Amino acid sequence: MPKPLPHAPIARPRIYGPVEWWQDVFNASRDGRVGLPDADCVSVGEHSALTPHIETLTRAFEDSAERERIRALRDLAAVLHRRAVERASVDEHADALVAAQEELTGVGEPEAVELEVRRIGEDGVDSALVRERRRREYEKRVAPLRAEVRRQESGLLTARAALARTEGVVDVRVGLAAARVARLHAHVLRRIAVYERRLLRVHPAPHQLRARLPLLRPVLPAWTHSAPAALPL
Repeated sequence: MPKPLPHAPIARPRIYGPVEWWQDVFNASRDGRVGLPDADCVSVGEHSALTPHIETLTRAFEDSAERERIRALRDLAAVLHRRAVERASVDEHADALVAAQEELTGVGEPEAVELEVRRIGEDGVDSALVRERRRREYEKRVAPLRAEVRRQESGLLTARAALARTEGVVDVRVGLAAARVARLHAHVLRRIAVYERRLLRVHPAPHQLRARLPLLRPVLPAWTHSAPAALPL
């Protein structure tokens, strides 16, 4: 049996019950009978009309979306602290790697004349043996530098892997919050659609108003449809 999704509200759709339906129909009937919104004041294509009921629904949705964002921040507090530490570690290893590579590059490969240099007591030694000795001396000198480069490369890969795992946790949690907000948004749009249908039936200028529908709609917060990094964390 599969495990239930965390934060159960995401596991089922929001029910549009009879109480909410009655509220939407009642408010539409009340607004329509008094001529709200005024069809002559609604700009075609601008979706700018706003009635008290739509404003109430919009504000309730925005409050719910903000609560989801705050809950995500609360749930991710420890994870976000770990992410900040891991990001600093990645930057530290990256800077150390650049410094180690620059130091190694600064040493450079020995030129041919440098390999021919003879030390005291090597006057009668074969040139090939001299070059081999100079090469070993060079390798001994750069071995610690190369080891440091490898160490920093390994540390950087490890730090990036840890950061990627933490980013994955953040992405999943933000995705859950965004999914819940999307369901809340779909629910409020359904309520507004019912409200608008009833409004057209009782409004004194339904034909003018129909040409100017839909009315103002609540929009999804930017963090729900952007990259997870867009969540103000």
